[in-house]
Amino acid sequence: MDSLSYLMPNYRTIFHGVELFPPPEQFRTAHENYVVGGIKDLRGTFSAGVCIEVIEHLSPDVLRSLISELADVSEVGALYYFNSGQPDFVKNDDPSYLDPIIRGHIVSYSIRALEHIFMEFGFKIIPLPGRSWGFLAEYDLTQEVPNAEQLMQRIWAAIPENTSILKDNGFGPLMYSIGVESARCYLEHAIANERTKWALSLINDRDRR
Repeated sequence: MDSLSYLMPNYRTIFHGVELFPPPEQFRTAHENYVVGGIKDLRGTFSAGVCIEVIEHLSPDVLRSLISELADVSEVGALYYFNSGQPDFVKNDDPSYLDPIIRGHIVSYSIRALEHIFMEFGFKIIPLPGRSWGFLAEYDLTQEVPNAEQLMQRIWAAIPENTSILKDNGFGPLMYSIGVESARCYLEHAIANERTKWALSLINDRDRR
């Protein structure tokens, strides 16, 4: 929150943070919108957010409680990014990820499990192609889950008000450029990998004949 206040001083008040178990006071932000407590202690409604390395510490019942509170403060169409290692990530990239003693990681939620929990409270899960350590949750069950190509369209056709916020700050269009290029690179890499696998499968099918 302190970094956002520095990078986007014109919009520092739109950002909020909440931690149920915060670090010692000397390591906390002094931002006026920082809340020590749960999501239910936040005021107002929200259209976007991030949750980094949290849900792997939570049992399914506790996660349900968290998502229920998130639904209560979410506007229709609100989009949240969650960072948490899924089973493929644990198996292929970080076998020591599940570590209840030191890291406190007790669960690795699959996309299917997340869908089951989040849908109870009006969210759909949007997998991030090729990224088994993160996913999106959108508070809107009226639309289909977008595929990679549709996510790319969202990046290039962002809501004008959001684009203005990212461009109108003390650093000019820096935040907009970082956001667009990061998201685009991730998606284009995943799309290229899938198309390569598809092309190779055609070649393999031909060779088998």
